[in-house]
Amino acid sequence: MLSVKNVTMKYGNHTVLDDINIDFENGVYGLLAPNGAGKTTLIKLLATLHFASSGAVLWNGESITALDEKYRDVIGYLPQQFGFYRSYTPTAYLLYLSALKGIPKPAAKQRVDKLLSLVALSDVKNVKMKKFSGGMIQRVGIAAALLNDPKLLLLDEPTAGLDPKERVRFRNIIAGLSKDRIVILSTHIVSDVESIANRIIMLQNGKIYCNETVAEVCGRLSGMVYEAELPTAETAEFSQKHFVLSERFEGDRAFLRFIGDGSEGYAPKNAGLEDVFLYLYRDAEGGNADTL
Repeated sequence: MLSVKNVTMKYGNHTVLDDINIDFENGVYGLLAPNGAGKTTLIKLLATLHFASSGAVLWNGESITALDEKYRDVIGYLPQQFGFYRSYTPTAYLLYLSALKGIPKPAAKQRVDKLLSLVALSDVKNVKMKKFSGGMIQRVGIAAALLNDPKLLLLDEPTAGLDPKERVRFRNIIAGLSKDRIVILSTHIVSDVESIANRIIMLQNGKIYCNETVAEVCGRLSGMVYEAELPTAETAEFSQKHFVLSERFEGDRAFLRFIGDGSEGYAPKNAGLEDVFLYLYRDAEGGNADTL
């Protein structure tokens, strides 16, 4: 188990994380918040790249600082951008990383072949990575993070720049990996976590706003989401009076999904995770917004 206990992180007079408490067990955790809300800071704390101003991070009850290399041996980390050698093939690159991690060569070869199959790169395992798309490079990054078969996998904005097809492939890979390990996926893209996360963690003003299932998070907007069908000419006036979550147009008709109280007689809708995200972080910078 990974436990974050009363962790505060400050940069000078600026508090990025304020008295954070979270317990993680096996499964996928979606760390969901706008850019600048402290997601990357939290991920780097868990990866021992930053150290808390106060509080502690524990792995199975022991401080990760005291565990040092023993803790690093159980984590896999994929940063937003990772360094790789464009002239290397995936096989050569992963074998090089395996050597740095002290994995014996025979075991490393078997592990690399297995991981390249897992991320669907076996057919290009001997092709130089300078020919790869962004999605293929990210899959190499996932394989690199998994070299030591980590019990804790930390992924920081892993789908940035990927096309929809690559995003789906990525989510499928992550879902399969979560059965026997903790996966923490930091993102501001709701679709990355809505279908695969066991729990959603949202940050607000440096604190934990929620640590709940997708259904529980969506329940925070229960009875508040409605859809209005209007002539397109009336949408501007409607938007001035209501908080509009999304718009859809068909011919001269507009369908506006908005926050309401039901008094106007519009059709009620079930809230989705994106609705909560948009409403919670409306007009927000750095994750600051009014609480639901």
